Amino acid sequence: MKAKQNIQPNEKGELSLASPNGKIKADFSLNEGGRLKSLFYENRPVIQDLENTTYQEDYASAVLFPFANRICDGKYSFQEENYQLDCNEKEKNNAIHGLIHDKAFQLANSQFEKEKNSVTLSYTEENPPKGFPFLFAIELTYTLRNNGLDLAIKAENKSANNFPFTMGWHPYFVVKKLADCVLEFDSLKKVLFNQELITIGMAHSFAPNPFRIDQDYLDDCFVLHDKRVRFKTPTYHIEFNNSEHSKYLQLYLPPNENRIAIEPMTGISDSFNNKKGVKILKPNEVFIEKWNLNFLN
Repeated sequence: MKAKQNIQPNEKGELSLASPNGKIKADFSLNEGGRLKSLFYENRPVIQDLENTTYQEDYASAVLFPFANRICDGKYSFQEENYQLDCNEKEKNNAIHGLIHDKAFQLANSQFEKEKNSVTLSYTEENPPKGFPFLFAIELTYTLRNNGLDLAIKAENKSANNFPFTMGWHPYFVVKKLADCVLEFDSLKKVLFNQELITIGMAHSFAPNPFRIDQDYLDDCFVLHDKRVRFKTPTYHIEFNNSEHSKYLQLYLPPNENRIAIEPMTGISDSFNNKKGVKILKPNEVFIEKWNLNFLN
Protein backbone atom coordinates (compact mmCIF):
# COMPACT_ATOMS: atom_id res chain seq x y z
CA MET A 1 0.00 0.00 0.00
CA LYS A 2 1.50 3.31 -1.06
CA ALA A 3 1.48 6.07 1.52
CA LYS A 4 1.17 9.66 0.42
CA GLN A 5 3.80 12.00 1.76
CA ASN A 6 4.52 15.59 0.91
CA ILE A 7 8.02 16.01 -0.52
CA GLN A 8 9.07 19.14 -2.35
CA PRO A 9 12.41 20.75 -3.24
CA ASN A 10 13.51 23.69 -1.11
CA GLU A 11 14.36 27.15 -2.46
CA LYS A 12 17.80 25.87 -3.55
CA GLY A 13 16.27 23.08 -5.59
CA GLU A 14 17.34 20.41 -3.13
CA LEU A 15 15.33 17.63 -1.54
CA SER A 16 15.95 14.78 0.88
CA LEU A 17 14.76 11.18 1.01
CA ALA A 18 15.16 8.32 3.48
CA SER A 19 14.67 4.58 3.21
CA PRO A 20 11.59 3.13 4.98
CA ASN A 21 13.70 1.94 7.92
CA GLY A 22 15.57 5.26 8.11
CA LYS A 23 19.03 3.68 7.78
CA ILE A 24 19.78 5.23 4.40
CA LYS A 25 19.43 8.96 3.75
CA ALA A 26 20.06 10.89 0.55
CA ASP A 27 20.09 14.48 -0.63
CA PHE A 28 19.54 15.54 -4.24
CA SER A 29 20.23 18.70 -6.20
CA LEU A 30 17.67 19.27 -8.94
CA ASN A 31 19.40 22.36 -10.30
CA GLU A 32 22.67 20.48 -10.78
CA GLY A 33 21.54 17.82 -13.21
CA GLY A 34 19.33 16.00 -10.72
CA ARG A 35 22.41 14.60 -9.01
CA LEU A 36 22.74 12.67 -5.76
CA LYS A 37 24.42 15.23 -3.52
CA SER A 38 25.07 12.92 -0.57
CA LEU A 39 24.32 9.42 0.69
CA PHE A 40 24.51 8.26 4.32
CA TYR A 41 24.25 4.75 5.70
CA GLU A 42 23.50 4.50 9.42
CA ASN A 43 24.63 8.14 9.73
CA ARG A 44 27.99 7.35 8.12
CA PRO A 45 28.88 9.26 4.94
CA VAL A 46 29.18 7.05 1.85
CA ILE A 47 28.86 9.47 -1.09
CA GLN A 48 29.68 13.16 -0.72
CA ASP A 49 31.05 16.15 -2.62
CA LEU A 50 34.77 16.75 -2.76
CA GLU A 51 36.15 19.09 -0.13
CA ASN A 52 38.62 21.14 -2.20
CA THR A 53 36.88 21.71 -5.53
CA THR A 54 33.44 22.74 -6.77
CA TYR A 55 30.78 20.67 -8.49
CA GLN A 56 31.46 22.58 -11.71
CA GLU A 57 35.01 21.22 -11.59
CA ASP A 58 34.57 17.68 -10.28
CA TYR A 59 31.05 16.63 -11.47
CA ALA A 60 30.42 14.86 -8.17
CA SER A 61 27.68 12.23 -8.63
CA ALA A 62 26.64 13.71 -11.97
CA VAL A 63 24.65 11.51 -14.32
CA LEU A 64 26.50 11.53 -17.64
CA PHE A 65 24.43 11.70 -20.84
CA PRO A 66 24.50 11.63 -23.87
CA PHE A 67 28.15 10.72 -23.42
CA ALA A 68 30.29 9.60 -20.51
CA ASN A 69 33.90 10.70 -20.11
CA ARG A 70 35.53 12.67 -22.96
CA ILE A 71 35.10 13.41 -26.66
CA CYS A 72 38.44 14.39 -28.22
CA ASP A 73 38.42 18.08 -29.19
CA GLY A 74 34.62 17.88 -28.96
CA LYS A 75 34.50 16.57 -32.54
CA TYR A 76 32.65 13.55 -33.89
CA SER A 77 30.81 12.32 -36.97
CA PHE A 78 27.45 10.60 -37.04
CA GLN A 79 25.53 9.40 -40.08
CA GLU A 80 27.75 11.38 -42.46
CA GLU A 81 27.40 14.63 -40.52
CA ASN A 82 30.18 16.36 -38.58
CA TYR A 83 29.51 17.89 -35.17
CA GLN A 84 31.40 20.19 -32.79
CA LEU A 85 30.58 20.03 -29.06
CA ASP A 86 31.50 22.74 -26.59
CA CYS A 87 34.90 21.89 -25.09
CA ASN A 88 34.19 22.30 -21.39
CA GLU A 89 37.43 20.63 -20.30
CA LYS A 90 39.44 23.74 -21.08
CA GLU A 91 42.92 22.58 -20.12
CA LYS A 92 42.66 19.57 -22.49
CA ASN A 93 40.26 21.10 -25.04
CA ASN A 94 37.83 18.19 -24.84
CA ALA A 95 34.12 17.86 -24.30
CA ILE A 96 33.56 16.06 -21.01
CA HIS A 97 30.77 14.30 -19.13
CA GLY A 98 27.78 14.96 -21.34
CA LEU A 99 25.18 17.70 -21.53
CA ILE A 100 22.81 17.36 -18.55
CA HIS A 101 25.11 17.81 -15.53
CA ASP A 102 24.13 21.50 -15.18
CA LYS A 103 20.47 21.29 -16.25
CA ALA A 104 17.54 22.11 -13.96
CA PHE A 105 15.46 19.01 -13.31
CA GLN A 106 11.88 18.87 -12.03
CA LEU A 107 10.37 16.58 -9.42
CA ALA A 108 8.14 14.39 -11.57
CA ASN A 109 7.02 11.80 -9.03
CA SER A 110 7.58 10.43 -5.54
CA GLN A 111 6.47 7.12 -4.07
CA PHE A 112 6.57 5.82 -0.52
CA GLU A 113 6.05 2.12 0.08
CA LYS A 114 6.67 -0.46 2.76
CA GLU A 115 9.99 -1.69 1.34
CA LYS A 116 11.21 1.30 -0.68
CA ASN A 117 10.88 5.04 -1.24
CA SER A 118 11.67 6.79 -4.50
CA VAL A 119 11.80 10.09 -6.35
CA THR A 120 11.77 10.63 -10.11
CA LEU A 121 13.49 13.73 -11.49
CA SER A 122 12.98 14.75 -15.10
CA TYR A 123 14.41 17.04 -17.76
CA THR A 124 13.36 17.66 -21.36
CA GLU A 125 15.82 19.14 -23.83
CA GLU A 126 13.90 21.57 -26.04
CA ASN A 127 16.77 23.83 -27.11
CA PRO A 128 19.69 21.53 -27.93
CA PRO A 129 23.18 22.84 -28.79
CA LYS A 130 24.55 22.69 -32.33
CA GLY A 131 26.99 20.00 -31.30
CA PHE A 132 24.16 17.63 -30.33
CA PRO A 133 21.04 18.96 -32.13
CA PHE A 134 18.64 16.31 -30.87
CA LEU A 135 15.59 16.57 -28.66
CA PHE A 136 15.38 14.16 -25.75
CA ALA A 137 13.73 13.59 -22.39
CA ILE A 138 15.45 11.98 -19.46
CA GLU A 139 14.17 10.67 -16.12
CA LEU A 140 16.27 9.76 -13.10
CA THR A 141 14.54 7.53 -10.58
CA TYR A 142 16.37 7.14 -7.28
CA THR A 143 15.01 4.39 -5.04
CA LEU A 144 16.10 3.90 -1.43
CA ARG A 145 15.56 0.36 -0.21
CA ASN A 146 16.23 -0.70 3.37
CA ASN A 147 19.61 -2.08 2.29
CA GLY A 148 20.53 -0.10 -0.81
CA LEU A 149 20.08 2.45 -3.55
CA ASP A 150 18.82 1.96 -7.11
CA LEU A 151 19.31 4.46 -9.90
CA ALA A 152 17.30 4.01 -13.10
CA ILE A 153 17.91 6.31 -16.07
CA LYS A 154 15.24 6.52 -18.75
CA ALA A 155 16.16 8.32 -21.97
CA GLU A 156 13.69 8.98 -24.78
CA ASN A 157 14.44 10.31 -28.24
CA LYS A 158 12.03 13.20 -28.89
CA SER A 159 13.56 14.25 -32.20
CA ALA A 160 12.90 13.10 -35.76
CA ASN A 161 16.39 11.61 -36.20
CA ASN A 162 18.53 8.93 -34.64
CA PHE A 163 21.23 9.97 -32.19
CA PRO A 164 24.22 8.24 -30.55
CA PHE A 165 24.63 7.99 -26.79
CA THR A 166 26.37 6.43 -23.84
CA MET A 167 25.60 6.79 -20.13
CA GLY A 168 27.62 6.99 -16.95
CA TRP A 169 27.52 7.96 -13.29
CA HIS A 170 30.24 9.84 -11.38
CA PRO A 171 29.83 9.28 -7.59
CA TYR A 172 32.66 9.98 -5.14
CA PHE A 173 32.83 7.53 -2.24
CA VAL A 174 34.09 8.69 1.15
CA VAL A 175 37.10 6.90 2.65
CA LYS A 176 39.14 7.59 5.77
CA LYS A 177 42.33 5.91 4.58
CA LEU A 178 42.85 4.56 1.07
CA ALA A 179 45.29 1.89 2.28
CA ASP A 180 42.50 0.28 4.33
CA CYS A 181 40.12 -0.03 1.35
CA VAL A 182 39.92 -2.57 -1.47
CA LEU A 183 37.91 -3.05 -4.63
CA GLU A 184 36.87 -6.45 -5.92
CA PHE A 185 36.05 -6.87 -9.61
CA ASP A 186 36.92 -9.18 -12.49
CA SER A 187 38.58 -7.65 -15.54
CA LEU A 188 40.80 -9.04 -18.27
CA LYS A 189 41.04 -5.86 -20.36
CA LYS A 190 42.09 -2.31 -19.68
CA VAL A 191 41.43 0.79 -21.77
CA LEU A 192 44.58 2.58 -22.89
CA PHE A 193 44.65 6.38 -22.77
CA ASN A 194 46.97 9.02 -24.14
CA GLN A 195 48.14 11.91 -21.96
CA GLU A 196 44.84 13.71 -22.67
CA LEU A 197 42.92 10.68 -21.32
CA ILE A 198 41.55 9.91 -24.78
CA THR A 199 41.22 6.23 -25.69
CA ILE A 200 43.95 4.90 -27.98
CA GLY A 201 43.29 1.18 -27.65
CA MET A 202 42.66 -1.85 -25.43
CA ALA A 203 45.12 -4.12 -23.68
CA HIS A 204 44.73 -7.62 -22.27
CA SER A 205 45.60 -6.88 -18.67
CA PHE A 206 44.54 -8.92 -15.68
CA ALA A 207 43.43 -6.57 -12.90
CA PRO A 208 44.44 -7.79 -9.44
CA ASN A 209 41.50 -8.95 -7.37
CA PRO A 210 41.30 -7.58 -4.74
CA PHE A 211 42.41 -4.29 -6.24
CA ARG A 212 44.17 -2.10 -3.71
CA ILE A 213 43.84 1.67 -4.06
CA ASP A 214 46.70 2.85 -1.80
CA GLN A 215 48.39 4.69 -4.66
CA ASP A 216 49.13 8.29 -5.49
CA TYR A 217 47.47 8.35 -8.91
CA LEU A 218 44.60 6.43 -10.45
CA ASP A 219 42.51 7.35 -13.48
CA ASP A 220 41.94 4.05 -15.28
CA CYS A 221 39.14 2.30 -17.12
CA PHE A 222 38.57 -1.46 -17.04
CA VAL A 223 36.36 -3.76 -19.08
CA LEU A 224 34.33 -5.80 -16.63
CA HIS A 225 34.19 -9.56 -17.08
CA ASP A 226 31.59 -9.80 -14.31
CA LYS A 227 29.28 -6.84 -13.78
CA ARG A 228 29.49 -7.12 -10.00
CA VAL A 229 31.85 -4.71 -8.23
CA ARG A 230 32.49 -4.66 -4.48
CA PHE A 231 34.07 -1.88 -2.43
CA LYS A 232 35.18 -2.57 1.14
CA THR A 233 36.09 0.11 3.64
CA PRO A 234 36.42 -0.08 7.45
CA THR A 235 33.03 1.63 7.84
CA TYR A 236 30.91 0.20 5.03
CA HIS A 237 30.86 -2.54 2.40
CA ILE A 238 28.95 -2.02 -0.84
CA GLU A 239 28.27 -4.00 -3.98
CA PHE A 240 27.45 -2.55 -7.38
CA ASN A 241 25.28 -4.68 -9.62
CA ASN A 242 25.46 -3.26 -13.13
CA SER A 243 23.37 -4.19 -16.13
CA GLU A 244 24.86 -5.94 -19.14
CA HIS A 245 25.20 -2.54 -20.85
CA SER A 246 27.54 -1.08 -18.19
CA LYS A 247 30.59 -3.21 -18.83
CA TYR A 248 33.08 -0.39 -18.26
CA LEU A 249 34.39 0.72 -14.88
CA GLN A 250 36.25 4.02 -14.50
CA LEU A 251 38.27 4.52 -11.30
CA TYR A 252 39.61 7.93 -10.32
CA LEU A 253 41.44 9.25 -7.27
CA PRO A 254 41.11 13.04 -7.00
CA PRO A 255 44.27 14.65 -5.60
CA ASN A 256 44.33 15.63 -1.92
CA GLU A 257 40.91 14.14 -1.18
CA ASN A 258 39.63 11.26 0.93
CA ARG A 259 37.44 10.13 -1.95
CA ILE A 260 37.41 7.69 -4.85
CA ALA A 261 35.19 7.90 -7.92
CA ILE A 262 33.78 4.49 -8.85
CA GLU A 263 32.01 5.07 -12.14
CA PRO A 264 29.84 2.58 -14.06
CA MET A 265 29.67 3.46 -17.76
CA THR A 266 28.08 2.04 -20.90
CA GLY A 267 30.83 3.55 -23.07
CA ILE A 268 34.40 4.79 -22.78
CA SER A 269 36.44 7.92 -23.44
CA ASP A 270 35.95 9.26 -27.01
CA SER A 271 33.12 6.79 -27.54
CA PHE A 272 31.45 8.82 -30.30
CA ASN A 273 34.60 8.29 -32.39
CA ASN A 274 35.81 4.81 -31.39
CA LYS A 275 32.21 3.48 -31.09
CA LYS A 276 33.02 1.45 -27.96
CA GLY A 277 29.72 1.08 -26.10
CA VAL A 278 27.82 3.57 -28.27
CA LYS A 279 24.15 2.84 -28.80
CA ILE A 280 21.73 4.44 -31.25
CA LEU A 281 18.40 5.77 -30.03
CA LYS A 282 15.74 5.98 -32.73
CA PRO A 283 12.89 8.54 -32.79
CA ASN A 284 10.37 7.85 -30.00
CA GLU A 285 12.53 4.99 -28.72
CA VAL A 286 13.20 4.61 -24.99
CA PHE A 287 16.32 3.20 -23.33
CA ILE A 288 16.52 2.37 -19.61
CA GLU A 289 19.72 1.71 -17.68
CA LYS A 290 19.77 0.57 -14.03
CA TRP A 291 22.48 0.53 -11.41
CA ASN A 292 22.05 -1.08 -7.98
CA LEU A 293 24.11 -0.32 -4.89
CA ASN A 294 23.69 -2.71 -1.96
CA PHE A 295 25.09 -2.43 1.55
CA LEU A 296 26.59 -5.72 2.70
CA ASN A 297 27.44 -4.90 6.33
